[in-house]
Amino acid sequence: MHVEEGSFAVCLLLCGLPGSGKSTFARDVASAGAGQGSQQRDVSLKVLSSKFDQIDSIEYDKVARNELDQQQRPNCGGFEEFESNDLEAWRRSRTKALEILTQKLDAHFTTDGSHSESLLVMLDDNFHLRSMRRDVYRTCQNFLKQQYALDGRIPTIGFCVVYFDTPLETCLERNSSRIGKECIPEAVVVRMAASIEPPDESKPNASFERCHVTIDNSSGDRDTGRCFGAIKCI
Repeated sequence: MHVEEGSFAVCLLLCGLPGSGKSTFARDVASAGAGQGSQQRDVSLKVLSSKFDQIDSIEYDKVARNELDQQQRPNCGGFEEFESNDLEAWRRSRTKALEILTQKLDAHFTTDGSHSESLLVMLDDNFHLRSMRRDVYRTCQNFLKQQYALDGRIPTIGFCVVYFDTPLETCLERNSSRIGKECIPEAVVVRMAASIEPPDESKPNASFERCHVTIDNSSGDRDTGRCFGAIKCI
């Protein structure tokens, strides 16, 4: 296998509190890429999605649920109710999500004739700590190094962080309307809001966040135009 000339991929990290609008944004971009949605407010979505031949996403919560299901813990509630084994499953899910990202990049940059020329991978998670976002960036770096070691070529991979700076009160209201495991305990959301680290390339060891955009999703508007502008600067 070697890298196909002209192929590129973009990793788009969607970070913010539960209920900030990350998953809705990811679904809307994917739907626009599939040719769905015709309202005027979806124009910028279509512009964004039209830049990619393939749009994919990695939902960290779904990966975590799969890990917990394998432990046969169907009644597990929020993070406050996690036992040590549950927390270990959550940690493994983060490693698993990065493995899935590597697999998607590897499949994209093959030359079997079945790949797309441009790929957008949206990673949907809270990513409230900078170290979590750095792990994704390093995964992309490691993939580039591995590809270069294989055939001396370096794939083109863009990296951008989209921070949903939605007010805590709005996030709590949206979260309260969810049911089952989708509803995160309010205390967990509040603690996360107190510890969240917005993207800031001026912080130590944070130069990888130089390409980021902040979206205020309090009104439900999807500022994909600004997001597209951030992607173009990669």
